[in-house]
Amino acid sequence: MLKIRFLIVLVMIFIFSSCLSFAKVNTDIKKITSVKSDFRILGLNSNMPYMDTISFALYKNKKMYAKVGNKLFGPYERIAKNTPFFAPDGKTPAFIVSEGRKKYAVINGKKGKKYDAVGKINFSPDGKNYAYKVKKGDKQFVVYNGTELSFFDGIKDEPVFSPDSKKMAYIGVENKKEAYIIYGNKKIGPYKNVRELRFSSDSRKIAYIAFKENGWQFFEDNKSSKVYKNAMLLEYSSKNIPACVVQNNKNKLLVLKNFKEMRPYDTIGKPVFSPDGNNISYPAKSGKYWFMVINGKEEARFDQLGPILFSEYGFHYGYVGIDNKKPVVVIDGKDKGSYDSVGLIKLSFDGKHYAYRAFKDKRWFVVWDGKEGKKYLNVKQPIFNPVKNEIVYGAFDGKNVFLVKNFKEGKYYKSVSLPSFSPKGKHVAYQASPDDKKWLINIDEIESKKSIDGFLPKLPLKFNSENIVYGLGFKGYEIVKFNCIIK
Repeated sequence: MLKIRFLIVLVMIFIFSSCLSFAKVNTDIKKITSVKSDFRILGLNSNMPYMDTISFALYKNKKMYAKVGNKLFGPYERIAKNTPFFAPDGKTPAFIVSEGRKKYAVINGKKGKKYDAVGKINFSPDGKNYAYKVKKGDKQFVVYNGTELSFFDGIKDEPVFSPDSKKMAYIGVENKKEAYIIYGNKKIGPYKNVRELRFSSDSRKIAYIAFKENGWQFFEDNKSSKVYKNAMLLEYSSKNIPACVVQNNKNKLLVLKNFKEMRPYDTIGKPVFSPDGNNISYPAKSGKYWFMVINGKEEARFDQLGPILFSEYGFHYGYVGIDNKKPVVVIDGKDKGSYDSVGLIKLSFDGKHYAYRAFKDKRWFVVWDGKEGKKYLNVKQPIFNPVKNEIVYGAFDGKNVFLVKNFKEGKYYKSVSLPSFSPKGKHVAYQASPDDKKWLINIDEIESKKSIDGFLPKLPLKFNSENIVYGLGFKGYEIVKFNCIIK
């Protein structure tokens, strides 16, 4: 019996070893577009989340061009900064052109009318609608899907779309002192001033802060708060509950949650709702000390407070407070340690686990559920597996950089990118360079056999399935899509 069990173990080891030996990454490098050597690239965007089309501004002979995919627009005198870009649906490109003293928008290749000034192009969340403010002579108005709306002396801030993309609102100013909310066929006002125009999370209500007669008020549809000396920092929860910070007649600040006043303090920071919409938190100062106030209850006092982070699922949270010049990590209201310096708290998806970077004895390291990892010259913020309790982060030992997964070091490189997990958390991938001359994709510490000259900045690797990951980069003068398939 013992001999049979021993043979079974050997077979299992052989099978496991064989799987590791034959595991490989197949690569495919596909050209998206190219740029001639005499052009200088000034800006670049991709059609997220698809990442199969690139838009960028180009400069040549004192002229500018916009290129979307393989289509070149121009030459122009100037193209606005951060354009061309794509609408949220990743399908519609847009940019703003300056010619002499006139400006115009180009949306999906169609040239708009010329104006004295053109503001930021705002798209609805589904990318099907757009709006931007313009100036013509001494008047301003909004262009909505190509149609010019009512003229005003001024348009304040930017047009706002509802989360369902079906509604749009903006603030118009008449006679240089009367502000109105323009919402569909409604003209709400006048007010002396209006700010922080918002739609509720379900798109059914519109809210804003306005100065009417003797002070500031919070408005939600036809309902209004009492008058305050000031009001600011308007937010909506995912359950359509509004909250803002107001200043009373005693110069105290307090949170107004769903029109109900909470406890006043000397100073209050921005209210933050948990993703499920059931909890609200904000930093508040009384006298010399700060408190993190969670659902109206004060936690331990600190000299200073960092931002709070709620978990995506479940009621868990973390933040850093400063006590006697030392950072203290707080998880779910409990002290979890103090170091010379601490980074932002990271929580697992269910909130049951936490991790953060910390500094002690002139070295950085990661603390994971209270356990300290190996110390390095520097470490990056840890990233949690979306499915299980695993972490990865980049580290630098003074000579090499590498990825650390669950406190285990990966291969050494000259440069690495931020890692990306596959949707089900089975794989982790990152961009890596052994010499800063060529770049490859590393998946589970298995390197792609092919490489490119470099990856495009600020664009992470993306999984479109559990076993297929891709990134955008350049090879010579070509912009390419680098696909990797895990076999």
